[in-house]
Amino acid sequence: MERLKLLLLIGIMLLASGIQAQENEVTQQAAQAYDTGDYIRAITLYEQALMAQQNGSLYYNLGVAYYAEGDLGNALLNFRRAALYIPRDMETQQAITQIREERNDSFSGEANGIYLVSDTLSRFMTVYELAIVGLVLWSAGFAVLTLGLLRRKMKRFARISAVGLGIILTLMLTAMGMMSFVQTQQPGGVVIAEEVQVMNGPGMDFLPLYMLHDAAEFRMIEQQGEWLRFVLTDGRQGWIETNKIKLIPNNLG
Repeated sequence: MERLKLLLLIGIMLLASGIQAQENEVTQQAAQAYDTGDYIRAITLYEQALMAQQNGSLYYNLGVAYYAEGDLGNALLNFRRAALYIPRDMETQQAITQIREERNDSFSGEANGIYLVSDTLSRFMTVYELAIVGLVLWSAGFAVLTLGLLRRKMKRFARISAVGLGIILTLMLTAMGMMSFVQTQQPGGVVIAEEVQVMNGPGMDFLPLYMLHDAAEFRMIEQQGEWLRFVLTDGRQGWIETNKIKLIPNNLG
């Protein structure tokens, strides 16, 4: 029985290493294709690699390949996805800023407070990292309270410290809740079509409102069939066909 378990464990390890080697080979081929100017092949290979594993580096490289191909919408989409994994990476943030300066549509900052808080925090930490910090703070608070119970001389210090840690933990949990809500319930998105007509209802028979262009960003409000209702950072709303846009969160809350 023990021998069977050992064989199974070895088999799993060999399979995992084989998959990793295959992924590395695909990314190397993608990098080579990019270096030779074959951006379409590089895009295809990076997307193939992302089907097996999602991480910030792959999304960033895919964004670079799309940018080199002149596709601002998909480039910004993948840079934004990369930022979900590596929010403090300066190259990713610079790439996002660069495309926002180049695109046809210009927008003001986030109009809604919860979006502003979520976007500001997401530039520094991921939801997962906030959860880890929250767990550390909770553990520290529990340890301080335990210390106060065991040592009477530390009781006052423990009480004050626990209150302070509790306030910080509450703020952290609130921030984490905001980020999770925005990313899962009202995620951001990017227009990937060169030009798209915005309607005042979910269909082409409704009144046309205005045009959006490649790399325009928005927040999803709701979806009805093949149409998505959104809000822009300047407060304008409308409906757009789902085949003209892509949402930013991709297997990541």
